[in-house]
Amino acid sequence: MWPFIKPLLSLDFWFHTSALPFVAWAGVLLLSVFGAFILIGAAIWFWMRRASKLEKERRTVIRQLSILLFWSGISGLLLYWFNWQEIPLLSMRIWYIALFAILIACAVVFILRWVKTIPMLDKARAEREAYEKWLPKPKKH
Repeated sequence: MWPFIKPLLSLDFWFHTSALPFVAWAGVLLLSVFGAFILIGAAIWFWMRRASKLEKERRTVIRQLSILLFWSGISGLLLYWFNWQEIPLLSMRIWYIALFAILIACAVVFILRWVKTIPMLDKARAEREAYEKWLPKPKKH
């Protein structure tokens, strides 16, 4: 196992300016992950365009998450293409670490926003229903 971990601990592996090709399974894994990001982001975005029953705040958070996934996938495929074209500075592997760090940080922000927003929405809906409970209802013909 040590031969697989040893290159990950060297700075030359992450900051090497000339393009180092990926091994076959790593390239397929990266392409699959970034392709899945694009597909999931697009699917959520199309679903949100049809789901009009959700509150505005929930739709906003879900839409932002879908945009994050979509553009992270596009950025990852662009980084992979830089590596494939052997562009010296842009094919450094540290950019993948930076992309995943940004993705995780933004996802945590969206999840925290989601956790903060949902209880407020549920509380406001319960208060509104409690208030409207005593209001006269329109007559149905």
